[in-house]
Amino acid sequence: MSKIDGTEAFPTVEEHREKDTDLRDPELAGFWLASLVDSADDAIISKTLEGIITSWNKGAERIFGYKPEEAIGHSVTLLIPRMKNPPSYPS
Repeated sequence: MSKIDGTEAFPTVEEHREKDTDLRDPELAGFWLASLVDSADDAIISKTLEGIITSWNKGAERIFGYKPEEAIGHSVTLLIPRMKNPPSYPS
């Protein structure tokens, strides 16, 4: 902290930089996680218990071919390929 008249005032630029890059800072955990999910090459998808897609990252867009606005709000069954000639099973 910088001092004015012997009392602590505002954090220095160096202290801000340290805080902004401290991976252990709980205030930044959500930002680091969001950045990790967004930059992942893997498809990372979240859904409700009912199977409705609630989030969709760039990896999911690349792998499945749907933009977030096309997938979010729809059922995860959207991701199951449809068979042209489904097999018939004896009853």
